[in-house]
Amino acid sequence: MCKKICQICLIFLLLITKSSAYTDVPQEHWGYELISDLTERNILSGYPDGSFCPESNMKIAEFLSILTKLIAPDQDVSSTSGYWANGIIELAKEKNILLEEDYSEFDPESEITRWEICQMLFRSIEGEEIIENVELKNTLVFADIDKYNSIEYNVTKLLRYLGIINGYPDNTVRLKEKATRVEVCAFIKNYMKSRCTLLSTLNDNEYILYDNDIAKVNKADLPSKLKKWRYSEDIPYITTEIAEIDIFEFNNPIDKYKELFNEINQSNELYFQYRRKFGENNYVVAVSFNTSNNMYDKDIYSGYEFLRLSFPKEEINIIDSFDTDEIKRQMAGDANIGEKVPPCQTRHTSAFYIVDTLPEEEIRFDRDILDMDAVPSFHSLKVELKGW
Repeated sequence: MCKKICQICLIFLLLITKSSAYTDVPQEHWGYELISDLTERNILSGYPDGSFCPESNMKIAEFLSILTKLIAPDQDVSSTSGYWANGIIELAKEKNILLEEDYSEFDPESEITRWEICQMLFRSIEGEEIIENVELKNTLVFADIDKYNSIEYNVTKLLRYLGIINGYPDNTVRLKEKATRVEVCAFIKNYMKSRCTLLSTLNDNEYILYDNDIAKVNKADLPSKLKKWRYSEDIPYITTEIAEIDIFEFNNPIDKYKELFNEINQSNELYFQYRRKFGENNYVVAVSFNTSNNMYDKDIYSGYEFLRLSFPKEEINIIDSFDTDEIKRQMAGDANIGEKVPPCQTRHTSAFYIVDTLPEEEIRFDRDILDMDAVPSFHSLKVELKGW
């Protein structure tokens, strides 16, 4: 039954069965929690008859559908004609995850092996670069590793070090065997956790140092990344990079914001009329920043609503605030607050704060958490403006 159903190419294209209650995955199944969790996240789905077929082998195209969804969630990979996974395959090639020279004859409908999974995951995290920078001497190797060549040895050793692959109870990895759909779920769950950790720790040298929980830089030293820990001392769950700060008169915007402010000044919609009312004869503090979500299982939000700024050395009032995303939402008739940043993703935002006095000394930045269930934020940042 399962083998016949597995020929259907609709898997992962249509979210047909989002419920965790698959007809063939009872709660006592060892993969029940894995399958339920990934289904609820819309990372995978079941078949039209309500089954999941956990013990059936997964196809290469199906695996690539999951992996590309994780590394490029906003990428349009739909195929209007031809094979259903053509767009997915092209994206995997573009990301150097899929190399056709690995195959004498590439067939996306063939069942994927555990080695093919390891190889694709290794490439997706730029494993070669990680091996050069991480000490792996004490990493436990698999009992059957002598069967494999040096490339397979290094790839599996790194993935074990990162906790992406754990092997079987007898400490074998069995690279040449086909991977079942439930085994792939275990791979993917471990990968999601490890990939976020890597994204947040491999670039530690890009972060500024802190003194008494407050960082201080000169405007000329931007961009500066900020991070803070609460649940763990190892993983910064949210990082925010202040990339640029520009200050100008509302009625005389600088070139890079001129097109946006012309839209504000020319529109007859009530929303834009209020923006003009608050901005006239005042100044704009424009902050370009990037918000990175280093969690593997939660969305966070980016926007001016989540970035608080103040002026410790000057009496300056913030009259109004908005950002590029809000402008787009207003044009589309969408009143949502903030833009989602999916797990392991980064979003760029330009926020604008209308102030009644020209700032000349210092700006302090903090991140509001709001309804994020006390998810950690970053340290405060003070930016000196002298000489801007």
